Amino acid sequence: MFRAAARPAAAADSRPKDLQGILFVILSAVIFGCIPVITKTIYASGYPDRMVLQKMVPGGDDHMRVLTAFSDENGKVRAMCLGHTMVEEHTPHGLGNHAAIVSEDTTSLPLVENIRKMLEACRYTGFSNFDIKYSGTPGDYRVFEINLRQGRSNYYVTATGMNIARLVVEKWNDGGTDCVLNKNEVFWHHVPAQVAFTYTEDKDLVARAKALKAQGKEACSLLYKPDLLWNPVRYACVLEQLRRQFKKFKTYYPVHK
Repeated sequence: MFRAAARPAAAADSRPKDLQGILFVILSAVIFGCIPVITKTIYASGYPDRMVLQKMVPGGDDHMRVLTAFSDENGKVRAMCLGHTMVEEHTPHGLGNHAAIVSEDTTSLPLVENIRKMLEACRYTGFSNFDIKYSGTPGDYRVFEINLRQGRSNYYVTATGMNIARLVVEKWNDGGTDCVLNKNEVFWHHVPAQVAFTYTEDKDLVARAKALKAQGKEACSLLYKPDLLWNPVRYACVLEQLRRQFKKFKTYYPVHK
């Protein structure tokens, strides 16, 4: 038995025809002989590009890490920020998107330096976003992919004080070579905090998030006071959106007994 994840190499083409907008990620236990059957089905659905087969790495959402880097016009990495995923979305259309993250000391993961060297060797410029997973074996972290952009959840970076808009304005062509590695811990979430606390399986991570919340080191992308203060209709809509997350998680991610 070989546990594998089959996914499109070109994510932008993974929503054609019969897929109806569902992010096409197959996470299943398959025998080697079944892989041709699965890939044939994928191509029959209208997907036109290459497929990537990855060995399944065990562990839940809280085994995930996210790393965001910014490289200037000369290909020098100028900033990096590491986050520890608490929980991800599990609705069919949102599967895999980070829902809550605790930012961590970026220097705590040795793999970060290897990623910096790789980016500079490629002379990559702009934002890059890496999905990383801890396998459960001490020191064993697997890099799944690099997104050539900032991530959907990258307000976790700004929440630490490393404003991603300022990085572009101030470091793109300032001639500098310094690389800022974030060390500030902040609890970021775009679902209610209680949802993150309930569905995160690593209770030590939950305790850290609760402590950060108590210290005021917390940020929610949707609850931006200047945006909501004079707009009661929008405020009501945001609160309703957050309320609905309780039902979504109850439906798609039942609490492990």
